Amino acid sequence: MSDNDTVHRRTVLERTGAALALTATIGTATAADGDQWYVVVTDGDASRRVARKGFDVRTELADGDVLLVRGPDGKTGRLASTSRVAAASVDVTADVGPEGELVGPESTADATDGDAGAGATAASSTVAPETTDEPYYDSQWDKALIDLPEAHETTTGEGARIALLDSGIYADHPDLDVHADLSRVVTRESIEDRGVRDVEGHGTHVAGIAAASIDNDAGVAGVAPDAELVSIRDVYEAPEADRQRGSSLARRLVGLEYAASIDVDVVSSTAVPAGLVRSFPPEARGSALADACRRLIQHAVDSGTVVVQAAGNYAVPSEGGANFQAGGDFMYPGFVPAALTVGATGPNDERAYYSHYGLSYLDVAAPGGGYETATKSFESTDVAYPYPSNGIVSTLKPGSPFAERAGFPDSLYGPMFGTSMATPQVAGTAALVRSIAPDVDPYRVMQAIQQGADGERGPDVGAGRLNAAAALDASVLNGARQ
Repeated sequence: MSDNDTVHRRTVLERTGAALALTATIGTATAADGDQWYVVVTDGDASRRVARKGFDVRTELADGDVLLVRGPDGKTGRLASTSRVAAASVDVTADVGPEGELVGPESTADATDGDAGAGATAASSTVAPETTDEPYYDSQWDKALIDLPEAHETTTGEGARIALLDSGIYADHPDLDVHADLSRVVTRESIEDRGVRDVEGHGTHVAGIAAASIDNDAGVAGVAPDAELVSIRDVYEAPEADRQRGSSLARRLVGLEYAASIDVDVVSSTAVPAGLVRSFPPEARGSALADACRRLIQHAVDSGTVVVQAAGNYAVPSEGGANFQAGGDFMYPGFVPAALTVGATGPNDERAYYSHYGLSYLDVAAPGGGYETATKSFESTDVAYPYPSNGIVSTLKPGSPFAERAGFPDSLYGPMFGTSMATPQVAGTAALVRSIAPDVDPYRVMQAIQQGADGERGPDVGAGRLNAAAALDASVLNGARQ
């Protein structure tokens, strides 16, 4: 695709509101209490056949390869037996909430101030002054570790577009500039323009890691500060009496399809509901849910979008099942080869204690905060970055549960921990790569990030720990840079 083609496509999408055409309801079954949502994978045109079985086909994804269907509860077998249906599964729905991401212990009196990260590698005089001049940059040991200031000497992400599949973004944050015209809320059967807001707080923190501004002398430095940010919220709201929020795998699939339709360069897929961030047995690899993940991610990649997926946070030794090796347990949707799956490391480049791992599962690792044990992360003082300075400092939504628990002196900024913090580091780097090589395909972007990674390949870190500057110099980009 030429530069002119790219500009033309984006202009048309923006002027038309970038609406993604979802199917009209097909069939006569009436959605009622007790009905169920199903994910159906097809071998061709199956919508009308499914409708004749008494189901409503609400959404077609990936050119009809995946259907989201509403119908009677307990009828997976009836769906699966339909002609041209390859597999059917009940959609997986789960809650997300403050405990869905790691922020460490409750706020403490010894929480650090703006120089929490004192001791981070000092930037040389040859690197971009805007990056290191941000007020909280000294707390961003992660950005020094991935050589971000050096990367910003080459590009700050101008011309690239990042979509965040998450809980939304706090649109009034002074360090974030969100593309409101393209931002959407997705459900299983709709893509809606409800404005830009964060119903949980998680997405705002992720957004700052990926693309916080460096032009305003405020807050923190993002990996790709001049990239466009698009919010795709797939987390739904719950009654005020219940602070839990929820989502489902089907909603995430709709979000992926929408992201690909608006020509984003990279999708950062984080905040997967806790009920999905767990291991599934090997036999589930043939399920409709697994196949739908494969098809939607592949569809996005074929459309030119890099999909960056968080590995998950529940690798606690007592729980087991976190080492996802080939042929064994796996997790949606990070197991898909077409996605770039990201684990988390700490200031010492060791795998963070919570991060899922496995050589056949992880593609790369990036700073997500914390150390190799919870005790070292949150209690030890005999480390270079005692809690909370070993977390990833980024933007916060005021009043969110994360802001309330982070213990940072500024309500607009604070540390969090998790593979959701590692993922936007990689997504932002993918945007940097696309900024200098806009026509390079997603696989070469992924290869550049892996080629540039520091350290030795292994099950804890995949190809190694992210190095943004080295990714921009990767040999796989030779001949593609502009």
